[in-house]
Amino acid sequence: MAGTSDRQGLPEQVSSTAQLLADLNAQDVVALDLSGKSSVTDYFVIGTVSSQSQLRGIVKAMDEHFTASGIECRHGARGRTQDLWTLLDCSDFIVHLMTREARDFYALEKLWFESSKVEFAAGKQSPT
Repeated sequence: MAGTSDRQGLPEQVSSTAQLLADLNAQDVVALDLSGKSSVTDYFVIGTVSSQSQLRGIVKAMDEHFTASGIECRHGARGRTQDLWTLLDCSDFIVHLMTREARDFYALEKLWFESSKVEFAAGKQSPT
């Protein structure tokens, strides 16, 4: 997947994004390596939010993180929060912030079950 980010640093960008979601108390955070399996992106980072205020706070923090890290999100995070599912498209990876209901319904991890998980700091990653 060709994109705007540094290809060698991409796994670290994905890991740091997943860790930030966990640090911001998103639940069941998982990062999936879709390399060679998707024509759209190379990675998904998925987290569950419990409220709209948590979603807004996470989106704001993610936007600041991306700006500080030089990660270009083509569809920026500002003003893009939806009720059930918010998507932050960073080209080579996509962040999915979902309510529990949306996450259970769409079951992205099951859809991409052949993908390997990307490791990030121990103790925060969901055992799913």
